[in-house]
Amino acid sequence: MRKINLADDDIINFEILARKWIKDFCKPTIETKEGTILQEGLYQRDDITPYMHVLACHIPKFIKFLKTKNLYLRWFSCSSVEKKNHNHVQLFYRGTTMGDGDSSKPVAYEICSYENRQLYYYVNETPLTYSKKYTNF
Repeated sequence: MRKINLADDDIINFEILARKWIKDFCKPTIETKEGTILQEGLYQRDDITPYMHVLACHIPKFIKFLKTKNLYLRWFSCSSVEKKNHNHVQLFYRGTTMGDGDSSKPVAYEICSYENRQLYYYVNETPLTYSKKYTNF
């Protein structure tokens, strides 16, 4: 594998171009009062993906940090994030993302609550199952 030693100016230029690309990606449509379109918009701000955010806001910081340690960013993968999302979809939607469920709380709240409980059980070594000898019914 070939290591590419980027100059500080190259890293800054990459960050500027990545942020410009995102701004161009979500530029608005500008119309006159008569309905003439002066500027055709592409997408909305809500269409920016987490990957685009990472590319523009975090990858340049990673590259700068690794350069100070004389290391290089070889590759970047979000497969673990995608797997976690897949697990959440399986758990909370039972295999589909259709429907809102019956809870009055947002799904993100339910996911965080579930994970917090799991972490609590793990940290405190709480058993997840009980045998019959411990029940007094």
